[in-house]
Amino acid sequence: TFKIVAVTPEGTESKNAALINFTIHPYFWQTVWFRLLSAAIAFGCITIYLRLYFKRKYKRKVKILEAEAALERERMRISKDMHDELGASLT
Repeated sequence: TFKIVAVTPEGTESKNAALINFTIHPYFWQTVWFRLLSAAIAFGCITIYLRLYFKRKYKRKVKILEAEAALERERMRISKDMHDELGASLT
């Protein structure tokens, strides 16, 4: 509510004051829906980031384990070849 009172140059006020009713709406970033939407978007971004992070971490771990398994298979093959060669030379 805005109250308006007229004043003469001599300083006397008018008897009737004018009242104006109006509403001041908050800026859109001050509203509840905007804050909820922002929180949902932030939560979604964090969730996506964490999923990608753990997916990459898992893929790296699988790659390392596959490399270790390949190395172990190669060692076993070499060991078997050496054992076969040694056995063949003894007979």
